[in-house]
Amino acid sequence: MKLKKLLLATLIFAASGYSYAAPGSQPEDPETQEIPERNYGQDPERKRMPSRHSGIFFRYDYLNRWCVFSNLGSSTSMSVTITDLEGNSRFGSVSRDFPIWQIDLKSGEYFISCTSDTGTTYEGFVYI
Repeated sequence: MKLKKLLLATLIFAASGYSYAAPGSQPEDPETQEIPERNYGQDPERKRMPSRHSGIFFRYDYLNRWCVFSNLGSSTSMSVTITDLEGNSRFGSVSRDFPIWQIDLKSGEYFISCTSDTGTTYEGFVYI
């Protein structure tokens, strides 16, 4: 009986650390942050089919001083607004061919809003 409980506990412990992620859905770099999709005007209680593309990935490259965006989904371009905590905003754009925005940012928290050419909006706070 003790062996059975030990085996069951080991199995539960091993299974709790496992999670399945679709290929390409998780950021590869630990400094990469996800900016989630926002659905304004939609009923949050409405049942929806899960989306495989639920957000874009953002990373700030300190060495080159640029923002790098990835996982743009079906979008070919995006307009980007980045706002610091004092309310200062900067505007730029990225595309699938050139997903980099050269901008000098200091360390801190920023709010990023991205609107794709398909009309999808992604918003969230990032730490640089």
